[in-house]
Amino acid sequence: MNDLTERVGLIAGYGVLPLEFVRSAKKEGFTVVSVGLTENSFSLLKNITDNSVFCPIGKPMEIIDYLKTQGVKNIGFAGKVDKKIIFTSINEFDEHARKILKNAGRLNDVSIMNQIIDFIETNGLEVISQLRFLKSIVAQEGSLNQIKIDEEDISEFRNYYQITRKIADLDIGQTVVFKDGAVIAVEGIEGTDATLYRSHELGVEGSVICKVSRPSQDPRYDLPVIGLDTIDVLKKISASALVIQANGTLVTDYDEVMNNSEMAGIKIYGLSENLKK
Repeated sequence: MNDLTERVGLIAGYGVLPLEFVRSAKKEGFTVVSVGLTENSFSLLKNITDNSVFCPIGKPMEIIDYLKTQGVKNIGFAGKVDKKIIFTSINEFDEHARKILKNAGRLNDVSIMNQIIDFIETNGLEVISQLRFLKSIVAQEGSLNQIKIDEEDISEFRNYYQITRKIADLDIGQTVVFKDGAVIAVEGIEGTDATLYRSHELGVEGSVICKVSRPSQDPRYDLPVIGLDTIDVLKKISASALVIQANGTLVTDYDEVMNNSEMAGIKIYGLSENLKK
């Protein structure tokens, strides 16, 4: 029936991506056992997964023990986790979580996630690629909605993409806001939405937002994601376009995202790493 055991685990942050994961896995006939890292994600998942529990991110061994008792061998990650929790709630982290952070050294996303995955797999579970169940919502190349895009637009988008790629390669941020060739804002620890609002506070309208993956992106976690919430923010800041990495960005609620962006006059364009399109 599939290439995994018939039970799959999901460690879920907030947002709609975990719902997409569950729908796809269920469609293939999997039993899905979920761990909600937030009360919100637990609330959303408890009625659509076969078994579910709420467990905060600072208690990794409890998460592993629960999944094992449910007969799970393979797990996936989906959804957002607010990185600020590392600084605001570290007193609530258990000894295992503290050791993970210590071993990470640098508190960037890649270092932390690599240590988390190493901890999980050392304790007998295998972390699968997000694309195993989310391949159907990966953005393709070219114009993704029906708004006309000309060669001048494409040239501008390519330039912005190259700049954003260099910034992401330095592990600074994955999202950059541009206007008329100038960099207006670069994503930091505050996350994408806060970065976009910060750019708008400068009085900038008609901006172009570019979002790419990290260098050597590990498909087991944190692929770039856009969705209806993204479009809502773009409308609020009066953005003109969103440029994303083709074949490496997930689009939740795809049809609604494209319809809503068209109605708002926001261009959405997918660029591949070779920048041919």
